[in-house]
Amino acid sequence: MLQVSELSGRHDRASFDCGKPELNNYLRQIAGQHVRKSLARVYVAYEESDPGRIVAFYSLNGCEIRSEELTEPFRNKFPQRIPAVRLGRLAVGKAYQGQGVGEYMLFHAMWNVGQVDAIIGAVALLVDAKDEQAKRFYLKYGFLELADRPLNLFLPIACVKEVATRTKR
Repeated sequence: MLQVSELSGRHDRASFDCGKPELNNYLRQIAGQHVRKSLARVYVAYEESDPGRIVAFYSLNGCEIRSEELTEPFRNKFPQRIPAVRLGRLAVGKAYQGQGVGEYMLFHAMWNVGQVDAIIGAVALLVDAKDEQAKRFYLKYGFLELADRPLNLFLPIACVKEVATRTKR
């Protein structure tokens, strides 16, 4: 059974391989620094029987977006600068791809974002899809394109909280 926790020194980052060098390198070389400097929170999934081996990961950080970057009808509902949460990276190890682990991690991230919204407020969950394949993954869950930036997506917080309520982790 998969478990999720924040990245720590007990996790083996070096052996993680999702097939995408930029995501592997982030986990291996940058994620720990981001956590230590409070630039992001990184969550890892692992098998209960092998808690050191990372199966998948995602990162979250606070951000701001300009309302004109949103599409209608969202654009005119907010002031010029609005708070959001960015799903910076989400990756699944090769051996676990195609088994629903990405969805599991996305839902876990949404649950965490719902908690953030309950404490400080956020308008949306943002994600920068790495490519068209990643974009198709997020579009399945209701994400919408930002104006003039087709690989940059957002999910309104009401949708995030709806999913989080249905899939409480």
